Amino acid sequence: MTKRYTFTLKKLVDLLFLSYPSDYSSYRDLVSNTLKIAIGYPYENEMPCSNKRIDYILPKNRKEREGDEDLLDMRFSRRWLYKNVFISADNTIISNVQTIDTSSSAEAQLQNYRGTISDLCVGKNELIYYEVYYTYTIVKALTTTSLVLEVGLADRLKVDRYYYVGSNNVSGWSFHVARNADDNSIYVYTEDPVHLKLLGPFSTNTVGKKVHGKFKLSINRRRNEFSLRQNDSIFHVFKNVTSGGKLCPVFGVYNSNQIHVKLQLMNPRNFTNFPW
Repeated sequence: MTKRYTFTLKKLVDLLFLSYPSDYSSYRDLVSNTLKIAIGYPYENEMPCSNKRIDYILPKNRKEREGDEDLLDMRFSRRWLYKNVFISADNTIISNVQTIDTSSSAEAQLQNYRGTISDLCVGKNELIYYEVYYTYTIVKALTTTSLVLEVGLADRLKVDRYYYVGSNNVSGWSFHVARNADDNSIYVYTEDPVHLKLLGPFSTNTVGKKVHGKFKLSINRRRNEFSLRQNDSIFHVFKNVTSGGKLCPVFGVYNSNQIHVKLQLMNPRNFTNFPW
């Protein structure tokens, strides 16, 4: 017999922004307006798991609907884009080289930050979730501590002070992928105004190496947290994420002469109005 779970909608949001139950390993469509949520493997390079399902109870003041009112129309900004970064027509893909999906933007204004800013910033008490699908191909072995990509959060007015937001010039919160000079492999790092931390290996630094996957990011302005997951494991949670200005998600792509990088913004959700 299939084992079933029952959660309130509040509990489901807790699962998204805090942790996952210990007895299942991945999920699909964690929060939706249907009464059933299928637990599967949400992208191709995750380990498959059993086809368990979760029942949850909608609050009395929330009706089941065919549409999804929690979808957020968040996209990359064509204006707040680096002059040598390329963007898709629907503003959901950026790349550091021109591709079949991307082209240059005549509106691009950033002079230093090697990427773009979201066209929406995150207000006080908001809970935002989004995914970033990444692909990169190494065309020339990276040297020194070359950056590959960044997903981060920063004060909008400070983003363009430097080429990545983990720098003290910006004092943002950065998850970035870069070469580690100690063993010539590519690692994922976290960096905030105080700490730089190596989280773990990401890929080899071999010419021809192709890597793809998905980051899952949560911004919780109620708890002042910014977190990243991959393969349903929590990589890191930034605490004390506060700013006197507007905090905006940022996305960087680097070193086009050595590595070809593409980022796609997917499944943005706004859970601010969920009952707590």
